[in-house]
Amino acid sequence: MRQSLTDSLQDLKLSSKKTKTVDLSAARQLRKKTFAALEESGDYWLDETIWSPLQITEKLISKAYRRRTLTKADLIFAYDWKHSLAAGRDANENWKNQGLNDLIRDSLASLRADRNPRQDLAQITGFKPDEISLTLAESEQPNIKFHYGNLNFSPITSAEQLNLPRVMAGSLLLDGIRDARGLTLPETIHGSLSLEKLSTPDGLILPKEIDGHLWLQALISANGLLFPQVIGGILGLHGLVNPEGVKLPEVIGQHLWLNNLLSTEGLIFPREVGGHLSVNGLRSARGLRLPQTINGDLRLDGLLSAQDLILPPSIGHSLRLNGLTNAEGLILPQTIHGDLELNGLTTSQGLDLSGNINGEIQLFRLTFEEKLKLKQKYPHLAEKIK
Repeated sequence: MRQSLTDSLQDLKLSSKKTKTVDLSAARQLRKKTFAALEESGDYWLDETIWSPLQITEKLISKAYRRRTLTKADLIFAYDWKHSLAAGRDANENWKNQGLNDLIRDSLASLRADRNPRQDLAQITGFKPDEISLTLAESEQPNIKFHYGNLNFSPITSAEQLNLPRVMAGSLLLDGIRDARGLTLPETIHGSLSLEKLSTPDGLILPKEIDGHLWLQALISANGLLFPQVIGGILGLHGLVNPEGVKLPEVIGQHLWLNNLLSTEGLIFPREVGGHLSVNGLRSARGLRLPQTINGDLRLDGLLSAQDLILPPSIGHSLRLNGLTNAEGLILPQTIHGDLELNGLTTSQGLDLSGNINGEIQLFRLTFEEKLKLKQKYPHLAEKIK
């Protein structure tokens, strides 16, 4: 099935190159063929995240064929404004209809090929065409207020050399910057922002809106740093050690990485994390106040004790507590939609598995006899206990 889908997509691309547009009937036939194959294999997510974009794409191609004027809403979709089609993965790192996403992107790229991008983007943004850049060189001109596409300024090490647009529809890479003083970032980034070598927040003023990821891996302290209320993708704070003065976004669309934190006292977590929350460096749960909604994994492999640990009522994927050697004081969520990993446990005493656990229950250090007792106590979980 995957080979035939790949072949069909390649045929569509070749056809697009010849005609500079996508044949509407060909796109419809490919959609039907793809859905039939995916449905037969069971390897698909047939929901609005893919169904709706397919329908909209067909309508846009149809309007373009009939030379009808595209509305602002049409153009926002045609230029994949918030790069929703580029994500391709769900909160648990599973590919979601990647072949269909490819079809949509190829179709939209072919539709844009015959258009004037500056005129279209001017209609979307309200900026003048001469205030819009499409290349890195153009973006450095003083009159530019909006840039469409990615900008990679990673070779630049000084913020004083940068003249950035006010708004971007794309990702901004500034991985050579170590000092943010003098750095003026865009107010809005419809994409990701990467400052992976920045170790201090001094002088850093983040955009008010970031639809993609925010990478600040080297940041040791974020005291006084004002985050956007919502980050659409991943927030990478791998190096953060001290939570003092940190106010995280209210919502993080995908993952939150905080693996070097040794304490969370005083730290206010987002109310919702759309993917994984990883705080593997934490040794004690003292002061830990977790989000009420975690749609991916909760990873707390560094915890040595369940004392003071209050878990949310539901975990969207797996719960990892591989550092615990005993279950004393451990109260598990009512529902764990993925696996439960307790591979450090050396005794099953006090372990309560009465909740709903949809995946495996990994207890690799327990003896055969200990596991047998659990299987007898919880017969409905017998096949899941490993």
